[in-house]
Amino acid sequence: MKRTAARLFSQSPTLTSFPMRKPLSVRSLEQLGRVRLSSSFFMRDFLHSEIADLHGIPNVPDDPDLAIAAGRRLCEELLEPLQAAFGGWRSVQPIALRR
Repeated sequence: MKRTAARLFSQSPTLTSFPMRKPLSVRSLEQLGRVRLSSSFFMRDFLHSEIADLHGIPNVPDDPDLAIAAGRRLCEELLEPLQAAFGGWRSVQPIALRR
């Protein structure tokens, strides 16, 4: 069965009920980056790409709602359990600086 953003949307009570548009400004991109995907991850953790920067390609999702829903599933079903089982793979200092 194909999963759609609307279906994933309904499974996540923390998502807003209005659609998020593709960020076209720095401010809207910052707002997208501040979306919390899980207790340890924010959307901004998945928006930066050194390769995209090197080639001048923007790494901005065309469908932010789908990206958020997929990111939440990735974090909740895979990354958080891995982090709980094996410990964090990032230094605590940079994480503390962005709070």
